[in-house]
Amino acid sequence: MPSLHVFDRRTLLGGDDLQIPSLLTGLVRVVQLTFLLVPLCLHIGREAARSDGGLAGWLWKDGAAAAADGGGDGDTDANNCNDDDGTSGGSGSGGGAAARYFPPLLFVHVVGSAVYAALTIRLESMLYRRSGIGTPTERTGVRQRAVGPLLERKLVPVALGGAII
Repeated sequence: MPSLHVFDRRTLLGGDDLQIPSLLTGLVRVVQLTFLLVPLCLHIGREAARSDGGLAGWLWKDGAAAAADGGGDGDTDANNCNDDDGTSGGSGSGGGAAARYFPPLLFVHVVGSAVYAALTIRLESMLYRRSGIGTPTERTGVRQRAVGPLLERKLVPVALGGAII
């Protein structure tokens, strides 16, 4: 069976060996979108609806106000970082600095993860379809021309994007 050539190197895999791994990776991305990113989007929407300025107010003004007044009114919520006994678990600041940075970082993470998952689902579906082209013993290189560049695109930019997110 002819092996794939990726980055001008011969691999141990044949092109037909990539269908099951690409299917599993695509399913993992769908699970990530469904069970991780959808609840986070719902949380962002709920917090933005409670904020005075909508999404922009939740991202910037509410966090800055919490940092300016020392962390808020002493409620036990995630932005104030209070313990169960009502005291601050940190250095006495009430978590104001953390409250200022959490909303924009969460928003950037959710948007970046959603774009990354959508792009990798598309890439995995293309890889699944193209790895089924031809027969394993065929020496014409039809599968290599279809799968090789796609696999190179998956290995470098997608791996770096995953590391950044």
